[in-house]
Amino acid sequence: APITITGSNIIVTTLNKGTSIFLNFTTNAPNFNLIGNNNIISDLKFTGDQVFRSNGHTVYLRGNDNTVTRCTVVGSSCFAVYVGASGTSINTKIHQNHIYNSAADGIHASVGVTRCDIYDNYIHDVADDGIGIGYEGGASEINVFSNNITNTGARGISIMGASSLVNVSSNNITNTWLGGIYVECYTGSVSLVNIT
Repeated sequence: APITITGSNIIVTTLNKGTSIFLNFTTNAPNFNLIGNNNIISDLKFTGDQVFRSNGHTVYLRGNDNTVTRCTVVGSSCFAVYVGASGTSINTKIHQNHIYNSAADGIHASVGVTRCDIYDNYIHDVADDGIGIGYEGGASEINVFSNNITNTGARGISIMGASSLVNVSSNNITNTWLGGIYVECYTGSVSLVNIT
């Protein structure tokens, strides 16, 4: 069953680094919801069965000043790490994670996300984009840097949907099906994107 933790100043971690805490994720709902402010998820391993793509995001963050770090997410049936969509998320940090065998994006920052740093992640063998920014209405002030992304079913990094103030730098992107870095505005306009 999905787990939802609501509150602030919560640290979710394990004493045995890398121990799997989930098997056979629910496929039609987010599986690990963290709602609140100033929370940290670290040093966990999330293991799913990735039978088919669904709405079962593995780690779903909503709120301000939240961090996901040093986690492994394998076999997600949708986005492995998803931030945004319901309400706003400000000052999110997603770093030093290992994400693979996801049925959708490795990391996805959606509508309502402001000031999000995505860095030092290793993302490989995902069915869609390594990192997706925007889509449902945009995100702003997003920094994507020093990630290693390989073997994606779509693009390495996608920026879409009225996103603005996006900085992409020093990422290592190889073996993508549709391109390394992709910028498109199919809902609204994408503005002030800096790629180095």
